[in-house]
Amino acid sequence: MRPPSSALLLWLPLGGIAVGQRFLFPGVSIADVCVGAFLGFAAWRLKDEPWEPPDWWPWVAAFCAWAIVSGGWAAATDPAFSGREFAKSLAKLLYYAAAAVMVTRVVREAGLRAALRVAAVAFAVAAGIAVALYVAMSVKAPLPYDVVCGAADPRCNQAYYYELRWFGDNSARSLREGVHLRAMGLAGEPSRLGVVLGLALGFLLLAPRRQPPLVAAAIVGIAAVLTFSLSAYALLLPVLALFAWRVVRAAGTRSRWAWAAAGALALVACLPPVARTLHRSIVVRSQRILEGRADASARMRVIGSWDLAVLLARTHPLSGVGLGNFDVRVTQVAPLVPGGHMVDDRVQGWNAAGYVLATTGAIGLVLFALALYAALRPAPALGLVFLLGAFADGTVLGPAFWVFLALYAAAGRTADIVTEPAGSPS
Repeated sequence: MRPPSSALLLWLPLGGIAVGQRFLFPGVSIADVCVGAFLGFAAWRLKDEPWEPPDWWPWVAAFCAWAIVSGGWAAATDPAFSGREFAKSLAKLLYYAAAAVMVTRVVREAGLRAALRVAAVAFAVAAGIAVALYVAMSVKAPLPYDVVCGAADPRCNQAYYYELRWFGDNSARSLREGVHLRAMGLAGEPSRLGVVLGLALGFLLLAPRRQPPLVAAAIVGIAAVLTFSLSAYALLLPVLALFAWRVVRAAGTRSRWAWAAAGALALVACLPPVARTLHRSIVVRSQRILEGRADASARMRVIGSWDLAVLLARTHPLSGVGLGNFDVRVTQVAPLVPGGHMVDDRVQGWNAAGYVLATTGAIGLVLFALALYAALRPAPALGLVFLLGAFADGTVLGPAFWVFLALYAAAGRTADIVTEPAGSPS
C-alpha cells in the first residue's frame, strides 16, 4: 500500500479542527481522532525522510518538561491535587505538542501553498455549514436539532444571544425578549466557532502568499460575522485591517476580487436580521460595557479569567496547581470573583495565559510565552492574531491551539511564495 501524499495528510488535522469540534465521548473529540490518524499516517509517510525539528521546539519541550515538574511538586505538597486529571491533561499536552511538530514537518514537505489550499476548503466548508444552519434556523426550518445542537442541548440555547440575561436580568421574560440567533455551526458554541474561524481567516489572508483564497476567505468571514461574538470580532477586525494594509501596500491595489470579498461581508452585515442582531449583540453590548454597566460574560472573560488564575496560583505561585486541576479547583475560588456564578467545573479559564499561570505557575507562563515568541517571531502579523486568539480562548489543551500554532509558525518561515498580484482569486 502506497503512503498518502503530504498534502493529503493535511486534511486530517485541518478538517478535524474545522468541522470536528464535537465530542465523541468525554475528553475525546472528532478532531482528536483526526489528529491521531494524522500522526500515524504522517509517521508512516515520512519514516525514511531526513528531518530536523523546528527551531521553536526546544521551548515547547521545556514547557512540557516544566508541566511535569510542576505537577509533581503539586502532587507532593497539595492534598487536593488530582493525579488522575493531571495525567489526562499531561497526555493531551504531549499529544498536541507532538502533533504541532508533525504538522510543521508535513507543511514543510507539502509546501505552504498546499496547506493554504487545504485550509481554504476545510474552513470554507465548516463556515458554509454554519451559514446554512443559521439561515435554516432563522426561518424555523425543520432540522434534527438534537444532532445540530448536540444531545445535551436539544433546544439550541447556545445558538442564541439572550440580551437581558447577559446584563443581569434572570427573569422569565429574559428568555423571550431580546433573543437573537447566532451562527453556531457544528462547534457547539458560537464564540468557539468564531475564534476558530478568526484564526483560520488570519492564516488564509496573512500567510506570505501573494494569491490569497478570497472566495473561501469571504465565506469564512461571513460565518464569523454571524456568530456575533465579541471574541470573534476581536480577531476579525485586526485580521481584516492587516490584510487591507497589505493590499494597499502591494502592487495592484485596485483588486476587484478583494473589493468583491469586502462587499460580500458588508452586504451580509446590512441584511435586516443580521444588522439588528449586530446592533444589539455588538454595538449596544460594547457601549454598555464601556459605560460600566454589568456584563457578566465579558467581565469574566477579560478580568475574571485573571482573577481566577491568580486565586488558584496564590498557594503555588511558581508551579501552579498542576495541569488538569484548573477545573477541579476553580469552583472553590469562583465565589470570590464577581460573576463567579457563571463558573462550573467545565471552565478552562477563558484565556490561554491565565490557564497556564494557574496550572503551571509563573515559571510555566514564562516558558509558554518564550515558546510562542520563538514560534511566531518571524511572522509578527500572524503572531499578533494568534496572541489575540489565545486571550479569547483558554483551550490550550485542545487541537486547534497547537495546529494553528504550527501553521502560523510554518507560514513565518516559508519561502514558498507565489508571485501573482495581491488580491487575485484562487
